[in-house]
Amino acid sequence: MPPPAPRVSCPACGHAVSRVMHVEYRGEGPAVEMWRRRQCDACHARFTTQGTERVVSGPTIYLRVDILPPTAST
Repeated sequence: MPPPAPRVSCPACGHAVSRVMHVEYRGEGPAVEMWRRRQCDACHARFTTQGTERVVSGPTIYLRVDILPPTAST
């Protein structure tokens, strides 16, 4: 499991809690740039953060599960 993401502090007041208002993805391939528009819960200032997400692809596995009703033994 990856480590938890670091907290993003408001650049205007330093408050540690903000809400994501909008997310935009740019680029294609294994690494996609992600831009988040945030709003501070304390002072309501808006600011943008940028990061990179890695797309991990692997084999697709399909599982078939058959659920049968129990049969009555005679």
